[in-house]
Parts: sequence; structure tokens; C-alpha cells
Amino acid sequence: MRFSLKRTLLLACMLPLVLGAAGCETTDEHIAALKVKAEKGDADAMVEIAETYYGAKMIQQSDAEGAKWMKMAAERGNAKAQYTIGIAFSRGLGVPLDIVEAHKWEYLAACNGYSPAKESIRDFESKMSSKELQQAKNLEKELPNCSG
Repeated sequence: MRFSLKRTLLLACMLPLVLGAAGCETTDEHIAALKVKAEKGDADAMVEIAETYYGAKMIQQSDAEGAKWMKMAAERGNAKAQYTIGIAFSRGLGVPLDIVEAHKWEYLAACNGYSPAKESIRDFESKMSSKELQQAKNLEKELPNCSG
């Protein structure tokens, strides 16, 4: 018996209900629940909201909304969010294209132990003008010192 993708997804959502666990929430309900957590300062919830907007399938995609939530999580010290918002600044995804700002966030992510950020820093520095690199290095001096 062949199952269509639609039927397979429906079964995947219903199986937890049959087993007594939580089923698939509607996207609106899920985002609303995440926003309650995020508004209380939960950086992981902020990251999940941002990822939902960046990779939207069931809601209206919004890079700007994704960047807003990702930056809030990054400002709270979430290393994954710092890395991701750095990438967003390097590509202009929901934020202005700004390689110096991107470098700052990658530096902070590396300081917080997010190892992929170290490679991003090297990549960004190889593409920066001497002026941008100097600005980034000056900005680093204002940020927490680390062995990043």
C-alpha cells in the first residue's frame, strides 16, 4: 500500500495523539506559545521563532521577523543565535548587509564556544577590505575578551 505525502504527514501528527502524547500544534498556536516564552527572556524560544520565520513553510516567511528574534536571542548570549545573526548580517537576510557587524557576532559566538563561528571569522576576514578589517578589530577591543 502506498501512502501519499499528505497522508504520511497526517499520520505523523496523529500518532502521538494515539500514544497519549501531544500532537501537532497549529503553527499559529506553536508560535504563540513560543512568543510567551520568548517574552519572558527564553533565548531558545527566540531562536526557534526566528528559525520558523527564516525557513517558513506553514507561515508567511519573513527574514526581517526572523532576524528580529534571532538578534534578541543573540543579545542574551545565545551562541547559536550570535552565529546565525552574524551570517544574516553577512548576507543581508532581514538586516542590512554589514560585514563588520557580522564579524562582531561571529566573534561573540566564538567566545561563547560555538566552533563554526571561528571558520566564519576567517572567511569574513579574507573578504574584508583593510578598512573593514580595521573596524572589526577595533570593535573587538570593545567586546568581552576571549580566546575565540
